[in-house]
Amino acid sequence: MVQAALTGLDTWMSRKWREKQWRWRQQRSDWRAEDMQFRFEEILLREEEQDCFQAELRWREEDMKQRKVGNSRYLWNRFSERNRRDVEEKSEQLRSISWLSGLVTSFTMTSPIEFTFISQSISIAKLTSYAIFAAIVPTLMITSTIICVYLLGRILKMGKMFVAEHAEEVFMKQCCLFSGSNGTLPTPPKPRRTFERFWDIRCENDWEKAFYLFIWGIGSFLALLCTMGFIKFSFANGVAILFSAIIGVVFFIWLGAQLTWGTYLRKTQPNRLSLLDI
Repeated sequence: MVQAALTGLDTWMSRKWREKQWRWRQQRSDWRAEDMQFRFEEILLREEEQDCFQAELRWREEDMKQRKVGNSRYLWNRFSERNRRDVEEKSEQLRSISWLSGLVTSFTMTSPIEFTFISQSISIAKLTSYAIFAAIVPTLMITSTIICVYLLGRILKMGKMFVAEHAEEVFMKQCCLFSGSNGTLPTPPKPRRTFERFWDIRCENDWEKAFYLFIWGIGSFLALLCTMGFIKFSFANGVAILFSAIIGVVFFIWLGAQLTWGTYLRKTQPNRLSLLDI
């Protein structure tokens, strides 16, 4: 009886142990399935992270390309604004000289009509001086005005060519190449065609000629006033000398202003650019 009871107990305990072991194995199998599911989800998450990283790289590349385009656009707008300001500056400069030249010319041309004197009491030398300066002043001023008008028409016509679409396309392409060079190019690109280069090559000599004609015209105009004073006040030499002295003082004042500020109106170029660069 005891043996049978012990055998039954052992059989029961063995069965319980096998059931418990089976449950453990079942639980381990469930855990294994959950772990495989977690690993599969982790793989999916890693793939999604890799896709997000690749997308960020693409977005970064597109952003850098857009920044390069934006920087190129900024540089082009900067050069365009500089060209526009140069055109406005030269235009105002030429208009001012033309206006002053026309004013002096109109006064000089009307002076022989309005200026009256008794020719019998005037010497031939004074009349000859008056006639010479009366001819020189409008000739110089009209020539200076014509040159300024031609230059003004030229720069207004050529100014828009420096902001043309094909020039912008070429410049932006050069900027993009510079951005992609990774520092191999030493300096950023510059537009090959600029108004400053055009002015230095095509207009500077003519402008200096018109400017010097204007200067000589002003000096001749003051000399004309002196001859008019000696003719008008020929009956009183003291008054004529006083009149001429006042004009002489004004002449030296104008000469000082000319020497101080006149050089800023013309730009000296020691090394002229080639016509092929324009």
